[in-house]
Amino acid sequence: MIEAAGDPGDHGRRHEHRGQNDCDCDDWSRHLLHGWAISLRLRALSGEVLQVSEGSLYPALHKLEQEGWIKAEWKQTENNRRAKFYALTRLGRKELESEKANWQRLSSAISHLVQLSEA
Repeated sequence: MIEAAGDPGDHGRRHEHRGQNDCDCDDWSRHLLHGWAISLRLRALSGEVLQVSEGSLYPALHKLEQEGWIKAEWKQTENNRRAKFYALTRLGRKELESEKANWQRLSSAISHLVQLSEA
C-alpha cells in the first residue's frame, strides 16, 4: 500500500535509517538499489508524502522483474546483510518513458478540469 505521510494507516510510525541510501541515494533507474533504499528514495522524492509499505513494494518489484522491466541480483548491503538489489532494464526504461508520457497527459487533463471548476 502507498500511503501519504500522516494518513490514518500510518499510526505515527517513522522508520529511521542511517547510511548511504538515505535521501542522497543513487537514482535507481541507473543503479542497483535494494528494496528498502527504493522505499526511502520514493519517500524522499515525494517530499516525504508517499510511503510504500513492504507488503506493496516487494510484490510490485517481483511483478516488474517478471515483466522484464527490472533486473535483480543478490548482493551485500553496506551493513553486510544479503539483499536483493534492483535496477531498470532497457525495456524498463522504455516502459518508464511511456508511463511518464501517459501520466503527463492524465495529470494535465485533471489539472485542466480542476481549473474549470475553480473558474
